[in-house]
Amino acid sequence: MRATLLYACGASALLTPLRRAPPARLARPPTALRAVPVQSEWTTWALLGTTGALGLYAEENSKLGAALSSNVVTMVAALVLANLGALPTSSPVYGTVVKKLVPLAVAALLFDADLDRVRREGRRLLAPFVVAALGTIAGTVVAWRLVPLQRGIPALAARATMASALTARHIGGAVNYVSVAEYGGAAPELVAAGIAADNAVVAPYFVGLFAASGPAKGGNKGGAKRADPAISATDAAAAVAAALSIVALADAAAPAHLLLPLTTAVAVAFATLAPSLGARLAPAGRIVGVVAMQLFVAAIGAAGRVRGLARSGVWLAAFSAVQLAVHFCVLGAAKAFFGLPIRELAVASNAAVGGPTTAAAMATAKGWDDLVLPALLVGILGYATGTFVSIGLLSMWVR
Repeated sequence: MRATLLYACGASALLTPLRRAPPARLARPPTALRAVPVQSEWTTWALLGTTGALGLYAEENSKLGAALSSNVVTMVAALVLANLGALPTSSPVYGTVVKKLVPLAVAALLFDADLDRVRREGRRLLAPFVVAALGTIAGTVVAWRLVPLQRGIPALAARATMASALTARHIGGAVNYVSVAEYGGAAPELVAAGIAADNAVVAPYFVGLFAASGPAKGGNKGGAKRADPAISATDAAAAVAAALSIVALADAAAPAHLLLPLTTAVAVAFATLAPSLGARLAPAGRIVGVVAMQLFVAAIGAAGRVRGLARSGVWLAAFSAVQLAVHFCVLGAAKAFFGLPIRELAVASNAAVGGPTTAAAMATAKGWDDLVLPALLVGILGYATGTFVSIGLLSMWVR
């Protein structure tokens, strides 16, 4: 009897841990599963790609998306995912995007930056565009004096970088903004805040510019989209190969902090010296460049925090607003003192502030068909020059 009791007690003692063990083992898999979205680089790539595609889809298929722009939609989506914990705020993926995909985008977007063609066919808008660029520079100098950026951005170097990046944005476009911000080492949070703040100011500026430029010539009420030919896999592969070759050449000749400016210079030289080849590569290059830039915008959105964006974004928006107000006043002075036509000044301003496609869209919507091609060309000139002008300003401020 005693033996039976001892056996039963011993068996019970042995069985007790066996009954408790399964819950402990079952508790581990959910923890591991919860870590996958944060730790898996492929998950991060997938979410960046999804937010990038969402931005492009929203811009093409909704009025709100078109008003905000694909960049802002993508950045906000990535910011929300990061603040919910679905995207990490720091990841090796983001470094890969900045160091590899951004130079690729810069090269791919400049295949049609043929300066000879700009001089020949964009001549009508060259003087107005120079006025617009000078207006942006003057606006930057005035805004630097008037807007207390230090309240949102304490470091002088960071303030100077963002002011110069916004100058590049209002002479060329987003690709120049990114190049200058990367050159100056701006934090991703500041880059994201600058994009959001500037878009909030530029949208109403375009509305005012459209109204101030006078009535439309006649019946063309739609915007202009570039009618690129169908892009084949061969076209895309050739564009990627050419862009990578341009970046490789720039990388061989430049220190790391000068990679983007030198990539711009090499791409412009290629487009000018081999215009036929550049023109064939340009349609596919635009697609490659836009996709790469969307991934970049998603990455900087994911690296941001809502509170930090709000703190610096308010002052960056004020800076952009003063900058564009002075820019517009310079346009008015050029019309009053030099007699430059208002429609040419308006399209040139659009090319500087918005880029070639928005300027061509404005010319088309107004019925100014003779200004559509010049608008595209001077906008491309802004891409080719905006980075270097703005880096010059940055060097003056932080030397």
